[in-house]
Amino acid sequence: MGLNQQFNRHATARSLENPRFRTRLPACLTDVEGLNFSLTPELIERNMIAVGLDPATVERINIAWPQKHPHSGHHNAATPIAHELREKLQTAFPGKDIVMAHALYETKKLNRSESQNPRETLTLKQVYQVDLALQDKDMPFLHNRAAKGEAFVLCDWTVSQGTTLASLGSFITHNGGNVVGVVARQKTSFMPNWAPPVRGSFDYMYSEGKPLKDYFSDVLARSVQSTHGYTPDECYALFDAALEPHGLAVDRLTRGEIGQLCKISHLPVFLESYLGMNPDTQAKFIARRRAQAPAA
Repeated sequence: MGLNQQFNRHATARSLENPRFRTRLPACLTDVEGLNFSLTPELIERNMIAVGLDPATVERINIAWPQKHPHSGHHNAATPIAHELREKLQTAFPGKDIVMAHALYETKKLNRSESQNPRETLTLKQVYQVDLALQDKDMPFLHNRAAKGEAFVLCDWTVSQGTTLASLGSFITHNGGNVVGVVARQKTSFMPNWAPPVRGSFDYMYSEGKPLKDYFSDVLARSVQSTHGYTPDECYALFDAALEPHGLAVDRLTRGEIGQLCKISHLPVFLESYLGMNPDTQAKFIARRRAQAPAA
């Protein structure tokens, strides 16, 4: 029986795992906040190559979107966007099968659209499940013999920080898929990057090509009271350590998430109030790091 034929779902479907730690994100997800959401076939093919796929041999493009189980009564605003995207991809890639991932759904309502609170962004994790009865046709990604190499385009009705799509993309990547595109109907942002960026701002430094790590490290260092005397590198490492119990790392955040965190006004207070790392633990971390540093 071919992979594109119907299969006995309960006998051949594999289990998908929710990652404990957010996976490393491809560029199309890392920079999702700054994307203008005009997705072209050429961009999708470039993204395929970037994740190690050969566009000529990719048989399918799967579409996944944030959705709750239909029986929950939740209105999935992204579903019409997914169907519209399918039509566009069918036109752009007539030789490929465009598969809707109806079976994948979220189990929690995290209010990402209503709240951009950093505590929720960094500490609340979405959990995904699969209901094979929702899949109206074969989805090879769920098949035991097709666990690797599948290409996915993600979509949503709106994006602000990119956390929701980063979470969905991490789940797919953790289970062997490859995210090769992101699209949304509209974009909302707490950083007005539709206007020329202000000199010295996050968007300005980004547009000038300054590495996000360097800019974020400087922001964190400025947010520490001078009595602490932490260097930018120490602040970055401290923040990274505080994220680890929550399944995150600074280099696995989206550009939009980092942009929001650049508003931190006092790092020690933020780490205690939002990430649960008390001042004593913070001080011990820095002391241990300095003790382990090689002598100059």
